[in-house]
Amino acid sequence: MRFFHFIFFSIIVLGSLSFAEQVQAEVPANMKADRLAAWCIVPFDAKKRGPEERAKLLARFGIKRCAYDWRGEHVKEFEEEILQYKKHGIELFAFWAGHDEAYKLFQKHDIHPQVWRTLGSPTEGSAEEMVSAAADSVSGLAKRLDQIGCELGLYNHGGWGGEPKNLVAVCEELHERGHKNVGIVYNWHHGHGHIGDWKESLQIMKSHLLCLNLNGMNDGAAPKILDLSHGQHDQAMLKIVIESGYDGPIGILDHRTDLDTEVALRANLEGLDWLIRDYNEPGSAGERPIKAPDKPKVEAMAPRNINAKPLDPESNPYWDANVNRDRVYDFYARQAIARDKEPTAFPGLDGAHTGHWGNQNDQETWKDGRVKDMDIGSMVSGVFRGQGLTIPRAVSVRLPSVPGQKEPLNVVFDTDKMRFAAAWSGDLVAWTDVRRSFVHGIPMGGKPVELVDIKAKFEGAKFLGLYRDADRIIFSWSLPDIGEVNYRTAVVIDGKVHEIEVEIPEDPKRQWAQKIITRGKLGDQAPYAIDTLTLPYTNPWKALIFPGGHDFVSERRIALCTIHGDVWVCDVSGPGLEELTWKRFAAGLHQPLGLKVVDGLIHVMCRDQIVALHDRNNDDEADYYEPVSRVHKTSAGGHDFITGLERDLSGRWFFASGNQGLCRVDNDRLDVLGTGLRNPNGLGISPDGRTVLTSVQEGTWTPASAICDVSFGGHFGSGGPREGDRGYVPPMLYLPRGVDNSCGGQVFIDSDKWGPLSGQWVHLSSGFAKHFILLREPLKESSQGAAVVLPGSFLAGSHRGRFSPHDGQLYVASSQGWGNYGIADGALQRVRYNNQTEYFPYPVDFEVRENGILLTFANEESVPKADHKKWYAQHWNYRYGPSYGSKEYSVSDPNRIGHDRLEILSVQRVGDSSKLFIEIPQIQPVHQLHLHLDNEKRTELFATVHELGEPFTNYKGYRKIEKTFGIDPVIVSSDLNDPEVLMGACKACHHPKDQTVGPSLEFIRGRYAGNPKGIVEWAMDPKKNNPQLAPMPSFKFLGKERLRTIAEKILE
Repeated sequence: MRFFHFIFFSIIVLGSLSFAEQVQAEVPANMKADRLAAWCIVPFDAKKRGPEERAKLLARFGIKRCAYDWRGEHVKEFEEEILQYKKHGIELFAFWAGHDEAYKLFQKHDIHPQVWRTLGSPTEGSAEEMVSAAADSVSGLAKRLDQIGCELGLYNHGGWGGEPKNLVAVCEELHERGHKNVGIVYNWHHGHGHIGDWKESLQIMKSHLLCLNLNGMNDGAAPKILDLSHGQHDQAMLKIVIESGYDGPIGILDHRTDLDTEVALRANLEGLDWLIRDYNEPGSAGERPIKAPDKPKVEAMAPRNINAKPLDPESNPYWDANVNRDRVYDFYARQAIARDKEPTAFPGLDGAHTGHWGNQNDQETWKDGRVKDMDIGSMVSGVFRGQGLTIPRAVSVRLPSVPGQKEPLNVVFDTDKMRFAAAWSGDLVAWTDVRRSFVHGIPMGGKPVELVDIKAKFEGAKFLGLYRDADRIIFSWSLPDIGEVNYRTAVVIDGKVHEIEVEIPEDPKRQWAQKIITRGKLGDQAPYAIDTLTLPYTNPWKALIFPGGHDFVSERRIALCTIHGDVWVCDVSGPGLEELTWKRFAAGLHQPLGLKVVDGLIHVMCRDQIVALHDRNNDDEADYYEPVSRVHKTSAGGHDFITGLERDLSGRWFFASGNQGLCRVDNDRLDVLGTGLRNPNGLGISPDGRTVLTSVQEGTWTPASAICDVSFGGHFGSGGPREGDRGYVPPMLYLPRGVDNSCGGQVFIDSDKWGPLSGQWVHLSSGFAKHFILLREPLKESSQGAAVVLPGSFLAGSHRGRFSPHDGQLYVASSQGWGNYGIADGALQRVRYNNQTEYFPYPVDFEVRENGILLTFANEESVPKADHKKWYAQHWNYRYGPSYGSKEYSVSDPNRIGHDRLEILSVQRVGDSSKLFIEIPQIQPVHQLHLHLDNEKRTELFATVHELGEPFTNYKGYRKIEKTFGIDPVIVSSDLNDPEVLMGACKACHHPKDQTVGPSLEFIRGRYAGNPKGIVEWAMDPKKNNPQLAPMPSFKFLGKERLRTIAEKILE
């Protein structure tokens, strides 16, 4: 089952339906994250957490409120509880019973929690007299609480005082006496007698409710405390709450002394999530979540949180952030430490309890519509859709307003056809919130209006760019053969949009005069410290900062582009980053995902072009956007990103295209160096352009995320193999899913100020927000690689890196996208060499030999001791095929999921050199080799072995040992007719029972019962029925026969 933390962030619980019709189901407003409060988690916690642990637990869950219950032993902790809650952003929302010491602390810390007190049950007198007596019993407390700004919550705890009508009567009596600060706190677990009349009971209490605490509800309170979703009446009772209009706090319960509070809260949150999904689409929620054991040991559910804390927390500073709450840390390292156990395959992101993508999803985690509030300026570039048009290279412009104009008027310019194509009133763009607004382009935001005075156009006209003058946009193009340059803009005349000829201004006005100052923060790790150049997250335009690339304009100026279309410049005060002055330099570009400065001029890689940004009047704002190259293909596809921008010493441009592959541009000539690259996210080149690396993301025909060496060309697998000698070129290096689930770019190390690694590479992990030393061993017309994990984490998904030509340090741009463990929208950080000794703990080169691995270290002092007991090795293969990614398969038994340990026979120091030989007699060509050194500085190396070199014999005792097993990984890579392999293409998005990205397989089975043809037809040509969700891609490439196999497998 899944871990449903989605509820903490106002989840949308039904996502992109693929084989079935899409159905959207949102969390009702009165069940969203800001309503939730934890209750009964202090004396009932089997782990007996203290204030700090409790606050951290709530923060990890994303719960922002706590109702605090206590016993005598907790009085001394009252103030620490308050302080820890403040530190971790938790509201002390309510306090049980009251206490004089607590009241003093409420005033000292200026907090005003509700105080919950059981309403007593008078035993004699008329109904009116009993109400009056009950009111008398709490009126003094109500008055005292009013004086310190707190509310009194009358708490149902059985008896007369727990009856809804009596609670209401006492509450109203107290109101009449002037105690307006009194309300009701109602608990389902004390309300089993009102299951049958719950609708009526809620209705009479609703206007007085201060909080409603939920519980699983069975007849006869059997049992009294039950996880949500497991009661007979939970669905019906919650439906009443949702539809009642009650919009106050919702309590989530523990209340079991023999159960770890974390387990109880988790089970109830999963249950609430299930109930909401079932409410939105009855019957679609699948199997109920796992019920917390009645009397478990504290460790009972530990396997569901395999590695809650990393082995080295200092190297993973954000490990306790909410996004990492279920993250599986150090999976392979822990296998090495527990070396006597049979190594299993990586279970999946977040333990795979919530499906292929872990606990992230389109419905909640990646749903982000903040761009709607962003002042994007007077123009935006992108894929325009509107008035029956789809324009891949479009620029939409908000026209300057004129006197008497009632609403904004807009126009779109097609930069391929050199024409104004449509005009409309209202919003410039109808942004969506799907995947941070990255995938649906710039759809027209209003109603069509008339476009007049359109000038004649000539075939073959060449786009020369656009000029900005405050909010005015002027387009420029030349006519074929005659070289005449046209300058045109659009204006509003009498409520209509007209095209007119203009001249470009000599001194254009700027739009963004303000500068934002931030302060950097220095790290202190060694050998590499991660410093932070704080981004201008808070700015006058509410501009989102998701960096797509960066470079150095000068020693003290950095340029940075953002995926939402901006370019910023940052003036750095000095190496200490004491003052960072940010200025918005350009805006409205088409998804910039690469930036390169050439001779002081900023060039940006956009989906539509490489654009040079000129500041003609030196006012720190680009006023001429010059298209340097437009020879690459673009498309209207939502996922066809073009990433990275590099330039070799010859002046040739390099970038990675989701459409074409790895591209090199020389003037107007484009060469595609490599194809079959699934969603490449950046690239790295050697200065001479001879070595070119890029990354691919796991998916169909890409068994794992990987780094590809495209220096020799070829097809790298995506879409299936091609004909010819290089019709399938395997990656230089696979990266296991427990290390990097989504690759960023690579960086050639051309700095001698960054430790002993000059000439090697850095690899960036967008998914894990990490970085690696990347070692490359050249082979004949290919290479094989090894990645060494470096300590530290970035604030967001790291995908672009550059070494400064001035200080020689590595600067990394990071961004959120989908499927990464970042905690910020984006970041710009410096990885600074901070080693104070000659000792450098990581290998700086490697060679694969017939009998082991030869590692080179920086110097003799850095070579580890030759103790083979400190080392561990294992290996496994993947399957190349149409399934979405691959499991990790045994080498010795290709049909078994899991790893094989490798014996390390000896570790040999090679004379007085800086080399160390790891003798592994059974080493062989394999997709993934894992080598682990359990030393003071733990070393993790992941390699892909294509070829074994000559045996290493330069040590005493060498002897040749025959290989005892081994199968060529190419032979076992896939069986394209195996139904289980084919089903892997579905299981990435379709859980057997639960809604994840798409509907569950169980749901599809019910919808298409007896109709496999319907599944085939849908998979060949999926329909996009829900504009708020990312579309399902076509699986036509599998062919009808294989799709029929999948359909029949689903319907079994």
